[in-house]
Amino acid sequence: MTPDEKILTGNYLGKTLKIPYFAAATTGSFRGNIKKGQAVVRETEKIRIFLELSRKIKDPVLFDIGACFGTYSFITLFNSELKVQAFEPFPKMVEYMKDIIRLNDIPNITVNEFGLSDMERKCDMQFGSSFHRSELNLNVGTTNIRPDSDGNYIFKTLDSLNIQKMDLVKIDVEGHEMEVLTGAAETLKRCKPLYIQIEIHNRKKDRKERVNTILGKFLNDEYTSSHNIFKFHGDFFFKRKDL
Repeated sequence: MTPDEKILTGNYLGKTLKIPYFAAATTGSFRGNIKKGQAVVRETEKIRIFLELSRKIKDPVLFDIGACFGTYSFITLFNSELKVQAFEPFPKMVEYMKDIIRLNDIPNITVNEFGLSDMERKCDMQFGSSFHRSELNLNVGTTNIRPDSDGNYIFKTLDSLNIQKMDLVKIDVEGHEMEVLTGAAETLKRCKPLYIQIEIHNRKKDRKERVNTILGKFLNDEYTSSHNIFKFHGDFFFKRKDL
């Protein structure tokens, strides 16, 4: 954030947030009349699910994988017991996420400045046709992650981090979800998170096969799945059967 950058006020689950102008203007996380200083966080229905679930868990831990600006992570504002591990490889997103955390004194968020994959590697991130090099026009919703030894973005496996507690998981990684799950297979078996939300970017006709692979290969048929309960494109929800 530049020293002279305009700060907007945005609505986040009924709470007013201070948001840097360019962060609010970026496609994906916010909506509203940004030019008039009106920003509202998107996907609040799904974010509220994580908040309500976190209140039912002792010492809850949320993994926000593909955090972008951190709109899922910010629910720590409403649950002081919740801790968040946020993962985001794109430096501009990390910068603005940290700005929002600082401006609003948001607690208990660890920002991991790398992405997750099936192995430790470098990747290139290719942006869609609506992406321009101005932060104002940045469209992170059309990103393509491509392994590239000369890439600028660092990716690691979740299994390499020796995670011992993981209750809630959100994965939105623009088509890289199977690689994330492959690199998290042992952690998923050990921690058995209660609830997992995954945005699947396959073609519609291929999604059922991918969901079945996730249920069988990575979740050991210990979860049930539902699709698109809030009419968001490609979102699948996995809940442990014993809950």
